[in-house]
Amino acid sequence: MVSSSLHCENSFTIDAIGRSYFVTAINMASGKYSRSDSRTSSSFCSATTITVLIAVCLVGVWMIASSTKSREEVLSLDTESDTSDETSPASFKYTSSARTEHSVNEDPTKGYNNENNPNSSDGSDGEDNKDSGTTEENKDAEKVDGTSDETGGQENDGVENNDESNENKIGSQTNEIEEEVDQSSKEGNEENQLKDKGENEIFPLGTQSELLNETNSENGAWSTQAVESKNEKDVQASSSKGQNVELSWKLCDVKAGTDYIPCLDNEAAIGKLRSTKHYEHRERHCPDNAPTCLVPLPDGYKPPIKWPMSREKIWYNNVPRTKLATVKGHQNWVKVSGEYLTFPGGGTQFKHGALHYIDFIQESWPDIAWGKRTRVILDVGCGVASFGGYNFDRDVLTMSLAPKDEHEAQVQFALERGIPAISAVMGTQRLPFPSKVFDVVHCARCRVPWHIEGGKLLLELNRLLRPGGYFVWSATPVYQNLPEDVEIWKGNLEQHDPSAETALLEHGKPLKADQRPPSLEMNPKVPDWPETQFVTKCALAIGLKLLTIVIHLRYVNQIPAMSSLTKSMCWQMVTRRNDTVNQVGLAIFRKPSDNKCYEKRAKDNPPICQETDNPDAAWYVPLQACIHKLPVNPSSRGTTWPEHWPQRLEKTPYWLDSSQLGVYGKPAPEDYETDYDRWKHVVTKSYSNGMGIDWSTIRNVMDMRSVYGGFAAALRDMNVWVMNVVPIDLPDTLPIIYERGLFGMYHDWCESFSTYPRTYDLLHADHLFSKLKKRCSLLSIITEVDRILRPKGKLIVRDKADTIDQIGSMVKSLKWDIILSYSKDKEGLLCVQKSLWRPKEVETSMSL
Repeated sequence: MVSSSLHCENSFTIDAIGRSYFVTAINMASGKYSRSDSRTSSSFCSATTITVLIAVCLVGVWMIASSTKSREEVLSLDTESDTSDETSPASFKYTSSARTEHSVNEDPTKGYNNENNPNSSDGSDGEDNKDSGTTEENKDAEKVDGTSDETGGQENDGVENNDESNENKIGSQTNEIEEEVDQSSKEGNEENQLKDKGENEIFPLGTQSELLNETNSENGAWSTQAVESKNEKDVQASSSKGQNVELSWKLCDVKAGTDYIPCLDNEAAIGKLRSTKHYEHRERHCPDNAPTCLVPLPDGYKPPIKWPMSREKIWYNNVPRTKLATVKGHQNWVKVSGEYLTFPGGGTQFKHGALHYIDFIQESWPDIAWGKRTRVILDVGCGVASFGGYNFDRDVLTMSLAPKDEHEAQVQFALERGIPAISAVMGTQRLPFPSKVFDVVHCARCRVPWHIEGGKLLLELNRLLRPGGYFVWSATPVYQNLPEDVEIWKGNLEQHDPSAETALLEHGKPLKADQRPPSLEMNPKVPDWPETQFVTKCALAIGLKLLTIVIHLRYVNQIPAMSSLTKSMCWQMVTRRNDTVNQVGLAIFRKPSDNKCYEKRAKDNPPICQETDNPDAAWYVPLQACIHKLPVNPSSRGTTWPEHWPQRLEKTPYWLDSSQLGVYGKPAPEDYETDYDRWKHVVTKSYSNGMGIDWSTIRNVMDMRSVYGGFAAALRDMNVWVMNVVPIDLPDTLPIIYERGLFGMYHDWCESFSTYPRTYDLLHADHLFSKLKKRCSLLSIITEVDRILRPKGKLIVRDKADTIDQIGSMVKSLKWDIILSYSKDKEGLLCVQKSLWRPKEVETSMSL
């Protein structure tokens, strides 16, 4: 009725106005309206005036009629919307909100869409509905494009505020995707799946999610400036995202060459350091702009030898370094044998093999219990990591670390052998691990001055060591009686014989370079002239006396030495034994399990850390010479030793509280168990069989965004190890990973990882890249992925469909092979294989 009345009124108005204009035009044409001076207008003026007036009349009538017709159409559309939504899958429901959109195939209960489901208002104003529909169509067009950062940002804002509640929706979608992948692999198990692989096409994995591509507009012939400007910005943004035609890859031009680690080879930053006495030059110094160049391959590179054979030998061309073989060959570190580098399994402290040494440690203190009580250990100054490599035989997981220093490529040797290791140094900053996580810390001639500067470095080990855990120290101060060893061990000057230095000089045994004054020659040659002999003897006597004083002062500055320092830290030395086979010795210290000893100390030195000092904070945090108090609450982490391995892998940590909300939005213990069940399902349904991965070629695995370690736990029965990385801007769940007998580290993926190029066989990223691209370049992240992944290695990405598309475009430009690409309900799964391709062109000098 309202519509009919409105139509009648408008028709009457049009007729009245039309008649008025028409009469006026006729009167002017017949001369009824003449000038007041009784002179009629000229024929030219009369004709012009008549033409203009008639035109104005016609335009006015047309505009009003069009307006009325448009309003009738809008009202008609509004009344038909309910029927249209039910019958046509290509329709949109008009709402009063200009920020809400509904894709045709979108299920608002799935995926990452966190928007409200609006109700349609039939009685709303037609013009508002018209504007709303236009905005919805523009937004949906942006969805189709799939590359707009602004659109993604708006959509992700809701996700960020509700990550915990939204992530639990991934599980159900995961099951659907795994079933599709598994079904697809069964249906076309042999040839059908591989037909398109030669052209890097995806497997046909069933119905893909479809997005409607809207082209019509409800604004008539005119757009708005806001829409035009936003569309142009979206086009510009999409043109620079992941389009392989736009990417021009080049080789890095750096001194490190094939071994380039951006954050450890930043020569410009290292050259500006004020001091290097605390190994600052071995720490991380990342470039301001993450590199986007590719690291070249060594000449003659070959696919790595498979584990376990790789523990004994690797291809020489893959790591063409011989310095360690020359310097440490007699200690059975590494030897050159034709086209191989071989590793007899020895080390400085275990020349006759690592296994004997490992067993000797347990014989010295049976409570160590390798592979049961002791599961996760830290090996400081690991060399080529033979200790960690043979610990696998005792079911022990070893995090080996060593700096990138003059011991050429030692960590690279370890990783090429299939042994976990990272490039790191004990310098001025905390290591990238949480507190109270390692069952044992081991150091065999690791050349770390534990006792200096208030024991800062040993106190860092104290932070990392689990309460009740052990420090195994095999070094010369434990079993040798040389002056410097005695002083490091006892710190007792009264028991030291000052004549020892004289005896060393007289017998031609020079002191270490850092112990003797640079002006003093160890074998001075003087003319055999009678008049000079007395002067020479006097000079030597004075020099030796001064040298003794210098050595004494040096040792005074090192007090407290190891024995007094460990006592003040309440570490108990449980045993000290010599190994007659390797002719070395070791001491084993135990960290206390409570605070009683700290409270009974006569001197508060080292001091107790302040309450505000978070022991789990570890990313670029300076070292402190203090002791962190141990937890008191029985339900706190660290008050109870974990279950023995392997029970601890599946046991929910006792300190996870049901009142805590987990990452996926459920109570923490339930969240933990659900995550494990999910990854067991994924590994069984997809990764083991559905992707065509030859797991015999996979050894070094990295989970780039680990939550509870469920993915690594699900791979337990495979012959692999997994580096679990917890990004610094996501929930800190790394202590949970260690609690279950796995290991990992913190990292910021906007920077390079502390590993050599070509060191991982498989990288796994679960909903990582869509989060990262909000704060750093996706191009630089893919460049880093290319750096650390071995040729023929695999990358598995689970993420939003638009992010999967961008990554797919980038890896295609790198000439990688697409093994699988699948998306459903705005979620995607991508599996790709890196190729041997490298560009020919070299980047201009990076000055690094």
